[in-house]
Parts: sequence; C-alpha cells; structure tokens
Amino acid sequence: MNEGWWPAYTAWESFAVKVLVKGGRNQDSNITRLYEYRDRMPVFALAYLADAMTAKGETGARPAELRRRIENSILPEAGTSHVEELSYPYLLYFWNSNIRSTALVLSTKVQSSAPSTEVVGMTRWLLGARKNGRWGNTQENAIAMKALVDYYRKYESITPDFIATVSLGARELVKETFKGRTTSSVVKEVPRRSWRRSAAATSPCVATAQARRSSMLV
Repeated sequence: MNEGWWPAYTAWESFAVKVLVKGGRNQDSNITRLYEYRDRMPVFALAYLADAMTAKGETGARPAELRRRIENSILPEAGTSHVEELSYPYLLYFWNSNIRSTALVLSTKVQSSAPSTEVVGMTRWLLGARKNGRWGNTQENAIAMKALVDYYRKYESITPDFIATVSLGARELVKETFKGRTTSSVVKEVPRRSWRRSAAATSPCVATAQARRSSMLV
C-alpha cells in the first residue's frame, strides 16, 4: 500500500468499527488490529477508535494510550483549545480540518465523561471559529453542532435563564436578559476615554448575573 494512504485507510476503518460496535457487533479483532496502526492514524481516527472502545466498555492501557495521543494533539490558546490535525492530501477526501477534528474529539471526550475542564476550551474555540454564524462546510457544520449538543446535554442540562449586567464604576455599560439557548452574543463598545472617567471614581469593572450562566450557547 502507498504509505500516504495509511492515515486515510485507518480513518475509514476506525469509523466503520465504531459504527459496528455501537450497533452491537463484536469487533474485538478489528479493534486490536487497528490499534497497532495508531502511529499512522489522524487524530479523528484515534477518536473513532476510542469511541469504539468506550462503546464496548473497554478500560485499561489501550484507551488510556489513545486518550494520551489525542491530548497531545490539542493546542491550548488563550482560554480555548483545538486539535491540530494531520495534513495529508488523502485526508481531504474526508473534508479534513482542525474544526472537524476538534468537534469529533469533543464528542469523544463527552462520551467518555471527561472532566468539564477538558472540554470547555474546545467549545469556546468551535464557537469562535464560525464566520457569519457558521463553519466552513456541511461536514463541519453537522459535526460541530452535534458536538456542541453533546456537550450541553452532558454538562449544561440547565437551560439558561438569567439577567447579566456589566458595570464600570457606578456606570452600567450593558444589561441583557438571556433566556433559552442561542448562539448570538451581545457586544457593546466602550470608548477608552470613558475608562479614565470611571477610573477616577476608583471603582472596578464588575460583571454580575442573577442565575447560573450557560458557558457554551449564550
């Protein structure tokens, strides 16, 4: 086999194994075979294989090793985090991108009940990666939306319902009601010269909310 094909080959096989295991089929031999190719897998294939192991209830060294490799591919950056995926020409057949792989890894972490601290950064990055309210193509849109829904069902089951206020000194800058789930945001620009006037009152900038805020879809 052409060496350049290995990432693509292991990717589609890992996806097939994941689907079969979730459908109740025994795929132990295929999981063992694919695990030996872990060095040649793109990150999203590692996620597929980890999903298969989770679905069949496997614990121990093999799932831990896949999680370690996945974690090593995640780049933390300014309160966000995302997957740095392999860039192989044959992976373009899968519409390969950092957005797609980040969403798949997010779903994998949610399914394996990872701590919320490991997934919040990825939700922020995915939301910030949108342009004009959407991602780059249909694959990214579908997979990112599924991952975000998986996230809020697992970690944020309480529907947002609160009033948020941001104040600078005694001056109220913005006050908004958030009710239900939405991907819209409220933005208010404050000229720098007004900071100096408020700073003269030696009062800090304060943000308050009446109820728990959903950190994802607000």
